[in-house]
Amino acid sequence: DAGTTISTTTTYYVTQTIGTCVSPATPVTITVNAIPAAPNATSPAPYCQGDVIAAITATGNVGATFTWYSDAALTTIINNTASYTPSASGVFYVTQTLNGCPSVATPVDVVINPLPNAAILGNSLVCTDAGAITTLTATGGTSYLWNTGETDAAVDKGAGTYTVTVTAANGCTK
Repeated sequence: DAGTTISTTTTYYVTQTIGTCVSPATPVTITVNAIPAAPNATSPAPYCQGDVIAAITATGNVGATFTWYSDAALTTIINNTASYTPSASGVFYVTQTLNGCPSVATPVDVVINPLPNAAILGNSLVCTDAGAITTLTATGGTSYLWNTGETDAAVDKGAGTYTVTVTAANGCTK
């Protein structure tokens, strides 16, 4: 019957009738396998540009195979192993297949944040008597740490070499 939904393993018998002749019944067994659950895969904490990106590993049923996709429609395969190391930001999807049946996909969101656009503004040349100072102002972030230990964006400095570590709102530093 073309409209029958099979939910358990079932054996059907097929015969062929030509005129008054009927062939012997041939058994046909249809095996129904359960669709596996979506695999486990966790989105990593956001990375900063230039960080080494760790592989993401999916886990699931014993004996399952894993497939990673770059799109929610699951049309573009990017990897056929349990582990995948992305090279860019994006949402990646992983399925597991067991007994020929694929699971629904698990989305894994990978975020690679840009570094702050750090700069030091101010007069870098002081041409006055000894002890003259200039104001240096760090920009491009939300917090600042000068090599002198100061944490204000603007600092007054005399002659010397100064560096500042700039931290952006996304937590990346430069």
